[in-house]
Amino acid sequence: MFRNLFALIGLAFVLFLGVGYVMKWYTYSRTDGKLTFLIFTDKVEEGLQNFKDSAVNALSKKEDDKAKPEPASFGGFFTPTPKPTQPTGRPIADTPMPNGGR
Repeated sequence: MFRNLFALIGLAFVLFLGVGYVMKWYTYSRTDGKLTFLIFTDKVEEGLQNFKDSAVNALSKKEDDKAKPEPASFGGFFTPTPKPTQPTGRPIADTPMPNGGR
């Protein structure tokens, strides 16, 4: 049981490091054999707030979509297409073939 808990904590830490590096939440430097981390807490708070806002917007949009159903659509596969026409306006299939169709 504790193995799973430690694995979950490790995964969260690795994800935080990866996302933080991409979002530039922190920087690190190595000087004189010392590793120094500088964490930008304002950027972390801003990123988490943006994530929270986008999650709330996505959930509210999903609820709004449930409230008003969209009309049924079968896409382009089942939609009948009009017959191509000639410049005269007659459908091509109704046009007599030259030489009697031979």
